Amino acid sequence: MSRSRAPDESKPQVLNESDRPLPADFTPLRLVLHPGGLSVLLERTSATIGRHSGCDIRLPSPDVSRRHCRVWFENGVWWLADLGSTNGVYLNGERIAQRRLQAGDQIRICDFTIIIEPIDAPRPVAIPVRRRAS
Repeated sequence: MSRSRAPDESKPQVLNESDRPLPADFTPLRLVLHPGGLSVLLERTSATIGRHSGCDIRLPSPDVSRRHCRVWFENGVWWLADLGSTNGVYLNGERIAQRRLQAGDQIRICDFTIIIEPIDAPRPVAIPVRRRAS
């Protein structure tokens, strides 16, 4: 029987989208949950947040709607939209329907607070590792 390893919470979870090329002006987005500091590095152009297991980012609380909100990248900018949630989405203390995101913004979804930290560094390029001949 194999045991699954618990994820290392000191490293961000990376969500990749490889089925289509990213826009030339794409900048990844880091979402950091407070308190606790758990982070998600978003390297795709959109993600849904909610309580449903099909969401890209799952917040396990009965107060969170199944598909609560969505973040997406469009024309060089990250956006946030409420998907008709029961308890709303708050950006920097204000309930919003849709709003542009900026570094340092605070998203509140029920009891969860998520801080926006964009990543300005270019995406890492995979470099093949050569093994030495024995």
